[in-house]
Amino acid sequence: MADDVNKNRFVVIWLSLILLIGAITSINLYDYFRKRNSQYINIRYAAIKALPKFGDSSIIPALKMALSEKDHILRLAMLEAIIELGDGSVALLVSEELNSKDSPFRILAAGILNKLGVRSDALRYLALVNSKDQKLRITAIRILGEIGYKEALKELFEQAKDENAFIKRAAIESIGKLKAESAIPMLRDALYEGEDPRIRAAAVVALGRYKQHKVNEYLINSLSDKDSSVREYIMSELVESEDPAIVPEIIGLLKDYDSNIRIRACEAVGNLGNKSNITDLAPLLEDPSSKVRYYATKAIIKLRDRTIVPMLLSAVESKNDPEKISAIICMGRFGDETAVPALEGLTGSKDYIRLFALAALYKLGRKDKLQPLLSALNDKDSGIREKAKDALFELTARYDSPLPRGIYRDSYINDKIKTISLLESIRDKAAVSSLRAYINDNNLFVRAYALKAMGELGRELAIMTMVKDLDEVEALPFIQASPFFPKAGDYPSAKDIISKYIPKLTDKDPKVKAHAIRVLAGAGGKSILKELEPFTRDKSPIVRIAAIESLAGFLLPEYIPVFIKALKDRDKKVNFSAVMALSRYSPEYAGKIVPVLTRIAVGRRF
Repeated sequence: MADDVNKNRFVVIWLSLILLIGAITSINLYDYFRKRNSQYINIRYAAIKALPKFGDSSIIPALKMALSEKDHILRLAMLEAIIELGDGSVALLVSEELNSKDSPFRILAAGILNKLGVRSDALRYLALVNSKDQKLRITAIRILGEIGYKEALKELFEQAKDENAFIKRAAIESIGKLKAESAIPMLRDALYEGEDPRIRAAAVVALGRYKQHKVNEYLINSLSDKDSSVREYIMSELVESEDPAIVPEIIGLLKDYDSNIRIRACEAVGNLGNKSNITDLAPLLEDPSSKVRYYATKAIIKLRDRTIVPMLLSAVESKNDPEKISAIICMGRFGDETAVPALEGLTGSKDYIRLFALAALYKLGRKDKLQPLLSALNDKDSGIREKAKDALFELTARYDSPLPRGIYRDSYINDKIKTISLLESIRDKAAVSSLRAYINDNNLFVRAYALKAMGELGRELAIMTMVKDLDEVEALPFIQASPFFPKAGDYPSAKDIISKYIPKLTDKDPKVKAHAIRVLAGAGGKSILKELEPFTRDKSPIVRIAAIESLAGFLLPEYIPVFIKALKDRDKKVNFSAVMALSRYSPEYAGKIVPVLTRIAVGRRF
């Protein structure tokens, strides 16, 4: 009894101290504990998501015992892992989450069932389509379509009559996914008679799944729909129909007032038409919309009828610059020697016309025409620089490339990186050599992208620039992705980098130490990992994380115990890094890794 009293007294004193410290330091204890708890949940979630990869079904009982977990996210993740490991009996528990009061958890549960294609609980979804909760109804309707439950067709027909446009649209979309022949008349009526353009658009997509000639007739009959978005949906489906019989009906849409419809019509004629349709496409070479001109050009090129070359030669004399440029591009794509004199004559005309002529001649085998085109990229006139890129675009299939976060806000840098990507795509020695202009650019990211793009050319210059940039933390991921990044023993500069960064491992600033660890792991390779391993026990969590992530990059089995030990680290971010490191190993190491990840997944102490 006395022991219990003392115990209670200790707890009271301990809580009082915490509150006192919180009051003194102005710490929001609620936010503090919530943050710690969320980190803990993230660690468990990462472990749960990693387990199915190892394919060890013996852990299913342990996961099932932990299903009393109160956190919805963790519970749903465990249920998904159990199903992926081969036990579908818990699908019913996932579907019960559809009754959750919180919409995000209902949606997450529906997504899991949808992804796993669970059909065993279809009757439950069927009952949910009449729920009072609109979002729940829509989710159930969509799942019935995704899992292909044709027995729900009658009920979906009823839902398609609902006054709520969102429910009606979801029902029509699901009916289309079931592809039942008996549904075609209803979908046709929804297309013809639906007052809401969103409903008509849903009917178009649903009908498009059938890939039948009679369905194409329904779509063609609606090409006069008053809503341009519906017509665009129709054109998208017709483009993919692979039915040449629709081309005569499409020709009229080449004159539609909506440029998006004209673009889709060009695509359809290019995909399904024949050489006789080139005369229908030719007028669009002078369309006021540059996008329409581009797709018309693309369609003409696809049909590849050289008999149009005389027409193109005539268009080259046009006073309409867009028509002239489109004709030049076409001649470059499938012209012959007869087009060369006319193109040569254009190389002395207006600057931007000259650029397209140079690109066309290059496509026809005149390799010496590339250098003057590349020189235009550095012209003082920004308009000329833009047209030079447009002309170079015709030499490659890829222009835009993903850019890192933070680049988009600077259009000048964005423009340079796009140009680098464009030059890389051309795959010509002269084009790649032009990347040297960007190697010493003032901007770090521009230099990093140039390093990645230069391939095997300019190797030594790239290495010199890269060594200079290694102190810039932000560029490190880009530099490490470069083919020039020195590996152990590959280049003399690798030794220089190692000798420069080894002393930084003793720096007082943990950020400097962490950065040095990452650079050394890249430059030194496996040979330097033994020197980096002790830093997994450094007093700074930033350094410990850098060491763990650097070691994890090599996936050596001897470091699995190091990562397991890091799971007991006092810093939750270090724990998370260790879990992510273990999750990267292949299933052959399941015996060492799975028991540890399972303990974390079910909430036991690390």
